[in-house]
Amino acid sequence: DAVHFVNEAYKHCKAIAATGDGADLLRASYIGAALEPAGKKEQSADRIALGVLIDPSPQDFIEAVAQHRFWDREKARKVPA
Repeated sequence: DAVHFVNEAYKHCKAIAATGDGADLLRASYIGAALEPAGKKEQSADRIALGVLIDPSPQDFIEAVAQHRFWDREKARKVPA
């Protein structure tokens, strides 16, 4: 159920952030194929631009949620959700 929820959020272009065990959940989902192990200092600009954040700072997450949706992800909507 949790993986399905994450896939749905990704499919609907929502901001997604995870820390700790939540990052493992993201890796187990459809999003996992696009993620590479990285700490917040190594977070790539591409992942931030797509609204998928691992161990984000509170400000980074606030800014991501404020964007509401990440429409660039809509092109790759073939998510099994």
